[in-house]
Amino acid sequence: MAARRRAESGPEAGLGSSAPVLLTDARWRKVLSAARALGRRGVRVLTCEAGSVVLGAPLAANSNHHGTAFGGSLYALAVLAGWGVLTVELERRGVDAELVVQDGHIEYFVPVTSDFTARAALPEPTALDRCLRALARYGRARIEVSVVVEADGAEAVRLIGTYAIRRAAG
Repeated sequence: MAARRRAESGPEAGLGSSAPVLLTDARWRKVLSAARALGRRGVRVLTCEAGSVVLGAPLAANSNHHGTAFGGSLYALAVLAGWGVLTVELERRGVDAELVVQDGHIEYFVPVTSDFTARAALPEPTALDRCLRALARYGRARIEVSVVVEADGAEAVRLIGTYAIRRAAG
């Protein structure tokens, strides 16, 4: 049986910190395996809990010719973190759905010169409820997720990702 990630203690524990997460390590491995480029780039799950997902990646496997993090790696990690936090919430609520990133607006504030993390948090409850009502009524919905990429304790990148969700076939 696959181990489930549990909330960390501390100020970020927040929403759902006492409940086990439904997105199993096996499911993350499957996702990372399917996205081979990310798997080869050392992506790892640091925290996976209801309301928040934090992924990490080493600079060494994600650097460009300038010795800073490759922009595509930063974007991919942020998109995956956003996907993860939504997937955890949908599974927690028992919603059988598929989701993909539809659009992403990313801002790069400073060069990333060390290992980095991507932290995704659920949108406001009203936005999430509106999304789930649309999914129930129309079989599809969209929702925005904000993801912050940090390095050396500071925000380096921010992604606003729009994710398309549709009811699973079957």
